Amino acid sequence: MVGCQPFREFRRIISASSFIEELCDKSTYHKIELDRQAIAFGGLYQDYVDLETGEAAIGTIISPVPPPTQETGTHPESMPLILSREPHVLDAWLDPNSQNVDQFEWLLQP
Repeated sequence: MVGCQPFREFRRIISASSFIEELCDKSTYHKIELDRQAIAFGGLYQDYVDLETGEAAIGTIISPVPPPTQETGTHPESMPLILSREPHVLDAWLDPNSQNVDQFEWLLQP
């Protein structure tokens, strides 16, 4: 299922105080807001180097997962991966030596 190098080696946590997904007409699809806590999004990163200039940059994405169900009114294509804030989950996600990505299979389910 998941086996690409970024998922195996270049995981990161992207924290945010809220998540709001809106349509072009600004009607809210989905909103997550925690009181005095951060949301831990599961993300991936990759280093890039411009071959002409030598300039380095880091690209980052929040990993998408399928939406829970179409009845919830959420985006029909995907949702951001929200990690459990349990220390063992966060530590495993950030550990570059933790190459057994099967342990994250449950996080990638709708």
